[in-house]
Amino acid sequence: MNLTLAPAAGRRARAPWLWLWALGALAAPAAGEIEICWDDLRIAAGNHPLAGMAAADLAAAEAELAAMSRYPNPVVGFALGQTRTDATGSRGRVWETEAAVPVPVPPVWRGRVAAARAERSAVADEADGARRDALAGLRALVWEIDHGQEALSLLEQARAQLGRLVDVARLRVAHGEARPLEATQLEVELARADLDVRAAESRLAARQRALALWLPGTLPAEFRLASELAHLPELPPAETAAALALARQPALQAARQRALAAGHLLRAERHARWPELTVGAFYEREPEGERYGGRVELALPLWNWNGPAIQRARAQAARAEHRLRHEATLIEVQAGEIHAAAASARERALRYRDELMPRTEQTALALERLYRVGEADLLELLSARREAIQMGLEMWAALLEAQLTAQQLTLLMGGDDHE
Repeated sequence: MNLTLAPAAGRRARAPWLWLWALGALAAPAAGEIEICWDDLRIAAGNHPLAGMAAADLAAAEAELAAMSRYPNPVVGFALGQTRTDATGSRGRVWETEAAVPVPVPPVWRGRVAAARAERSAVADEADGARRDALAGLRALVWEIDHGQEALSLLEQARAQLGRLVDVARLRVAHGEARPLEATQLEVELARADLDVRAAESRLAARQRALALWLPGTLPAEFRLASELAHLPELPPAETAAALALARQPALQAARQRALAAGHLLRAERHARWPELTVGAFYEREPEGERYGGRVELALPLWNWNGPAIQRARAQAARAEHRLRHEATLIEVQAGEIHAAAASARERALRYRDELMPRTEQTALALERLYRVGEADLLELLSARREAIQMGLEMWAALLEAQLTAQQLTLLMGGDDHE
């Protein structure tokens, strides 16, 4: 997916919260940390267990197709015995050898090979879907880590600013410009901020450990993800998303191939009513001489005209068609629902980023400046700061939701790199 930054709301609207942007998207990694990006992890994601399972399923389907394409093996027999003449009582040794080759009915053989080929294509589509699902799962975890980093940066910055306000309050108390209670209130607020930072650190560390478990031996001991959370992707129109999903979704492609396979098997079972033919040759050696010649065997369908097998194949073909219709309808419905959710989440995130957050931060900064010169009440300042921090956390959560829903739409459209 091409990630492009959404149109800005204007330099004037964005300026008040540039400090917050510096917290997250432009924050430099700490000493000892290695900054990595999603593109660095994509190749390693190929070692995901789901991708390995899909590759094994595909190898099995290819082997099944190769076995089905082979011509039936010949049958060779050998017999050894004795003969005795009743008149003279003489004995003699006899032996016989024969070979037979089954001759499959051509439409039956071709139909079963075509069904195996379609099944192999279906498994390949499912393998592609499994690989994309694995990649999407890791991408979602990376988005969550990115969100955790931004939330932690915001809380750390808030804690640092509270620490400076505590120093200001103590200085004002020392000069008799404020009551001692103000410093105590700020110290309590600083302790709460420290608890919030510790909780955010714990959540981020858990997500980082989860990513390291899915990608063993890939990540350094200490790393920071390059922030991409604020770069929201453009969404295609709803009609385009539905059309792409119907044309490219691996699950629907697999259902189409299985419907083709069921049709091939039905035709093969209908032709299987024809008598089976076996041709061969024999050679027999007896004391009186030898015998040799050819042999043709024809299976007569006197009691079994393959009716039950045809009925089973017809039912399986009907089920495959119903499954195809179900998958197509389900994907079209999901495309509409997910597109609506993604568009709503994107609009919400942009409003947080470009409208609500700048206003909230502007208010908090103004009250902080007034408090430093003794013209603002402490409770008003604390309320504004809490509102700014909460608004920042909600903004990053909205950006995370927008990225995740956009990723769901991209995955439904048949890829993780839709262009």
